[in-house]
Amino acid sequence: MKWISAWIIILPIWAANRNGDTAGGPGPNTRILLSAISISYDRSVLKDTAKQPTVVLEEGVLGPMVFLTIKDTAANQADMTRIFSKDYGRLYSYLYQNGLKPGIPLARYYSVQPVFVFDVGVEVGEGPITPEGNIKMNRIEGGPAIIAHFKGPYGQIGIAYAAIHRWLTANNKIAQGQPFELYLNQPATVHDPFELRTDIYQLITPNERRGDISVKEILIPTGW
Repeated sequence: MKWISAWIIILPIWAANRNGDTAGGPGPNTRILLSAISISYDRSVLKDTAKQPTVVLEEGVLGPMVFLTIKDTAANQADMTRIFSKDYGRLYSYLYQNGLKPGIPLARYYSVQPVFVFDVGVEVGEGPITPEGNIKMNRIEGGPAIIAHFKGPYGQIGIAYAAIHRWLTANNKIAQGQPFELYLNQPATVHDPFELRTDIYQLITPNERRGDISVKEILIPTGW
């Protein structure tokens, strides 16, 4: 198998633009601390050399988040699109019926092999929320995090998870809980899959055991 490597450089002007982009994530309180990250790609999945998925890693601080979720399952990947559409429809109907303003849609995965188990969710602001049926309210208190800014087809998002895993190992950090994805734009309005933007957030805790790198396993989608 042939592999190629690429360097994704974070420029200061990119940081300035992100701080002024209200649609770029859950809040403006993240801080860019990394200058570059080396990413390897399988050449076989990059058939069009003019268009390649990109991953930029950013270490920052995630603020508190409140979101509504539906936990669901899918027997295979082909079912996931249908189930995601159904669950998002229920969530947005609930939000509008209760006068709640929807934020960024998200997902969190608990398994990466059939049967797939996952949360489908939508970020919401603070306010009175009454759970209904399988719609639940979740809250993340926030904290230090590593964020992978992925641009490309959903089917290749596994490289972003792999980059997070390598960063945790290299920086002697421990993953806190499962990562989650924020979808910054949608296939319905973005017709080029290489223009799809997804942020993957992984909360982290420092590992105090010097010389003993211990990385909690995170789920890395396989075959995507």
